[in-house]
Amino acid sequence: MAKKGLRIIGRGVVWLILLLMTVWAVAALCFDVRIAWLRLPCVIVYLLAVLTAVLAPKRFCIACWAVSAAFWWCSSGGSRLSPPIKEIGRQMFHGWLMAR
Repeated sequence: MAKKGLRIIGRGVVWLILLLMTVWAVAALCFDVRIAWLRLPCVIVYLLAVLTAVLAPKRFCIACWAVSAAFWWCSSGGSRLSPPIKEIGRQMFHGWLMAR
């Protein structure tokens, strides 16, 4: 009985922390999005993503995370590390060609 009560209290604390983090993220979006007309759409998209993560099956959430990570990876502009990384990739490819 005590174990079940502690489990319920623990889950309640976790959900409270997650709720506070979500409220913090929504407030941050409201303040940090510089284009005024994009603030509300960004908040709505974020809240829909959180709601989906809470209500959707685990496999669907993992698939959504993978798609969003791939989209972020492909759409992120190059950083200051991009040219050396591209150069290393080019050198590795040419080394692979020479080894054949």
